[in-house]
Amino acid sequence: MGRTVENNTREIDGMTAEVFLLPPTHALKVLTRLTKIVGEPLGLAAGALLGDKPAEPRGDAEAPPASALQKDIPDAVIGKVLAAFTDRLDEAVVLDTLKLVMASVHIKTAEDAGTRTLNIDQDFRGRTLTMLKVFAFALEVNFSDFFAGAGGSAGILAKAKTVMAKATA
Repeated sequence: MGRTVENNTREIDGMTAEVFLLPPTHALKVLTRLTKIVGEPLGLAAGALLGDKPAEPRGDAEAPPASALQKDIPDAVIGKVLAAFTDRLDEAVVLDTLKLVMASVHIKTAEDAGTRTLNIDQDFRGRTLTMLKVFAFALEVNFSDFFAGAGGSAGILAKAKTVMAKATA
């Protein structure tokens, strides 16, 4: 299937997901699509978390300050972040990107003798949240340098869940 990395296997909601690295051209395609979708919303959120203070230059391996990652996004900004995010969602692009990333995932469930290729529609029927967790984990493995210091996909999903709960309260 492809080259693997350390920590490329995780138990998620009763299934074992094993992620293989995407070919570089596919990874660049995914990164470009995700940047178009979440670039501005992340910029708005980062501005709210970091304030008006300009970012200080730091090395590529250095993570953002933990205090910034632990702050709450002000209520006034949440609506702007969600509006910017939803304005960029395109169903065809989202589905194509999901399929491209999930092609790098093999799974094993209690019913399987070994790992097998993932079938999105079959394996995640009625399990949309599990699908998003596996997708986030596949992104974490393939773009590990972007997740450094953010608590991995679990930390990012937890932050997103907090923001969504606050927005819908």
